[in-house]
Parts: sequence; C-alpha cells; structure tokens
Amino acid sequence: MKKILLSALAVATLSVNAQDLICPNGFSEDFAGASATVGANDYGIWWWGKQDHGTDTANACDSEAKCVASGVERTRTGNGDLVLKVNRARNNWTPTGASIGSKVSFVNLTNAGAPLSNKVEIMLTNGSGSSVEVFFDFQSNGTAGVDAEMVNADANGTGLGTGALTANESRTYTLDLSSAIRTSWALSEQVCLAKTNGSYSGGKCLYNAGFDVTKLSGLGITVVGLASLETNWEPLALVDQTVTVHSIKGGKSCVSNSDAVSELTTVSKFKIFPSPANDVLNVNFEAQENVSVALTDITGRVVLSQNVSAGSQNLKFNVATFSEGMYFVTFTGAAGQHTEKVLVK
Repeated sequence: MKKILLSALAVATLSVNAQDLICPNGFSEDFAGASATVGANDYGIWWWGKQDHGTDTANACDSEAKCVASGVERTRTGNGDLVLKVNRARNNWTPTGASIGSKVSFVNLTNAGAPLSNKVEIMLTNGSGSSVEVFFDFQSNGTAGVDAEMVNADANGTGLGTGALTANESRTYTLDLSSAIRTSWALSEQVCLAKTNGSYSGGKCLYNAGFDVTKLSGLGITVVGLASLETNWEPLALVDQTVTVHSIKGGKSCVSNSDAVSELTTVSKFKIFPSPANDVLNVNFEAQENVSVALTDITGRVVLSQNVSAGSQNLKFNVATFSEGMYFVTFTGAAGQHTEKVLVK
C-alpha cells in the first residue's frame, strides 16, 4: 500500500509552472495566483465564499465573526492547491465557488476535439478523517439564484459528484455538462410539471433550466457530511473538515501572454491518464520539437524523466511503487514549459 504524503502536502513548497489561465474556449485553475486575466476581454476567475486566506484575499472577511464560526475558509497553499476548511451544522449546506469569464463574455466549453470538450475536470483530496460528499453545480450566461441557467446532475438526475469521498481519498471528477440537467427538491410535483416541463422522481424535480455549455459563467462546490438512513438522510455536521482542490479545468487548454491568447507551442493534444494512477501513468501528446518530460513529486524531486523527439508520443511511467499523493508532469522545450498535475494512489 502506498504511503500518503499528507505531511509533505502540508509543508512543502514548489514552484509550479502551471497557471491560472482563462480564455474564450477554456480555463485551467491551478491556484498559482489570486486571479487570472488575459488580454482585452479581461477574462478571469474570481472565487467567492465565506472566507479567504493566503494569497487569495480579494474577498477576505476575517473580521466578521460569522465567517469564522461557520461556512468555508479558503486558503491557497503556495503549492498550487486550494484548501477548503469546512464547518457546518448538521443538514446544512454552504457552497463556495467561482465566477468565470467577464461581465459580458463567458467560456465556450464545446471545442470539438479538445481533451475536455463539453467537460470540466476537478482533482481533489479529502484531507480529514471523515467521509464527505462533494457536489458541483455550474451556471451559464451570468445568471444566478432561483432563475439561474444551471446544471447540478447528470441526465438521470444523479447529482454531479454524488458518492462518498472517504478519509484521505483522492479523486478526479470528469463531468460532462453537455447532457447535464438541473434538479430541485424545493419544487412540488405540480409546479415541476406545470412550470418547468420537467419530470418528477424520488421527491425532486428534474428539468432543463436553459444551461448553455457555450456560455459557462460560474461553478459551485459544496462539501457536506455523509448522509444515510441512520441520519434520516440529513448530512452530518462537519468540524474543520479539509478538502484540497488541486486543479479545475474545462474546455480547451489555453495559455496567455501580455497581449493575447495563444496555443502552447511546445506540446499539444496532451492526455495524461488515469488520474489517480495506480500502476502505470500514460502521457500522450504531440511534440512540436525535442521535449523533455519530467515527473516530479510535491517536494520538487524528479522521480522519472524522459527525452523525446518531435512527433506523436505515448509514454508510460511506472508509478506502482510511488508514495500516494500529488505529482507534476512537466514538458520542457525551446518554446517554453508546461506543467500538469496528476494524482497517484
């Protein structure tokens, strides 16, 4: 069994080349900075929630007692991670989330052929001793509240992210938003059928709220205690529960310079899987030049590396004996450098 690198995750520092990037066709939030803006369209990712610490202080509310007593405290670790510390009463929900794009322009996730076409990938670790569930919702077109163009479940009405995340477990969620729908426990069967043109099943309404995958404008993350028959299906209370979000990506990978959005010229069409990896980590990509590929651990130590020539590459790294935790795959060539995160379990 692999040893968990919880202590290293807590104290190590690492210079990560992956960035918080956003463009009209996608985004990559690796928590390397407090926010990200690109070019004249002023695209960016703005996080909101109860409380902020570390480098992400734009919406800090440390002086407000209610923020400290309950809700979600967010801290950027400096390693390119976002730690959510959750305190909540039983059967209480307090989301945190991000606004994506700008006030007038949003992100188009369709991008046929892109690695994450119509999808959002979220990598996280439950860093505390209790099992939790983590739910995700997504909004489009700058909408919010009860009238939001929103999705929070798959086509069958199962919540996005449903399922126990056990103590110290790491997981990668790949969420397809093209077929996702909205659900609500608050709507009666009569209102559901009359006003949403949806269906009513298991006490909740399933319907299309007009979500537009070409205009992603926000996402929400809600960490709740585990519910069961024994708890009367009420989520258990959480005390200083930590969940670490390693990265959130959607649509087409994009990079930025001071003036415009451009494609990465060192490598393209990269696909790194599975995540978490247990035995073999596959690293597939197109190299536009000679490239070195390095796999490093959370301390910055290079554990594997390989040099390749230009062309299609399908590399395999044996990680069967590696300690469990976060690793980084870095591509380096004359045109630049790019880093991707991967979990090993």
